[in-house]
Amino acid sequence: MGLTGGYRTRGWFADWRHREVRHPVGYLAAVRHPWPCLVFLIPLLAAYELGVWRMAGPNGESLRAGVELWLREWLAQAGSVPPALIPAVLGGLLTVWAMWRWSDRPERLFTTVFGIALEGIIFGLGLWVLCLNAPAILDRAGLVPASVGMNPQLVTYVGVGIYEEVLFRLIGFAWLAFLLRLAFVPWIAAVPMAIVVSAALFALAHHFVQTDPFVPSVFLTRMLIGGFCAILFWLRGLGVAIGAHIVYDIVVGTPSS
Repeated sequence: MGLTGGYRTRGWFADWRHREVRHPVGYLAAVRHPWPCLVFLIPLLAAYELGVWRMAGPNGESLRAGVELWLREWLAQAGSVPPALIPAVLGGLLTVWAMWRWSDRPERLFTTVFGIALEGIIFGLGLWVLCLNAPAILDRAGLVPASVGMNPQLVTYVGVGIYEEVLFRLIGFAWLAFLLRLAFVPWIAAVPMAIVVSAALFALAHHFVQTDPFVPSVFLTRMLIGGFCAILFWLRGLGVAIGAHIVYDIVVGTPSS
């Protein structure tokens, strides 16, 4: 089994006309396949872009995710960036990934997509509970607990969950693990190393993108979140990691009455 799950031969539309050659795949592997992840993600991405457009206007950038804004500013240095470029590239990347794995796609698509959404809610709430206990742990370690600082916009949370998981888990964690394997590091060591490094990069990105002052407790809390999402990506796939990230941000960032 690889980073994204699945057990059968991959290829561009290989044997797509012959259902009898598509051996059944269990739910645990199906959730990690890129095809249901794409079906789960596209409506979220569309809702995010529509929400930004409706609430902030075509030129309003205040609701966009911090990492996405950083990417737009970086690309803008080379010239004008069409507003649809980044979501189009993201959608194209995930579509190519799904087409590459088309021959071993799960058959029960909507059941799998529902499972992704349900797991995202469960693991997102689990992450919230885990982070509720983080201040006590940090306090015992001699660090002053502090808030991680959330933007109180629901539209922003969707974008944050999508772009941060794609950047730090699908690209960062997965490629770190892959490069370590190319360096002949065994999986049992490569995966934990990739988890720690990608989680640290995730925490550092928040420090630089949001220009927050460096606070050890905030950095460690964000590393905890990044490590949790990396493990979730490794075990349950991109869709579940995105869902959990969005749910966690909504629960933490929504003011209690």
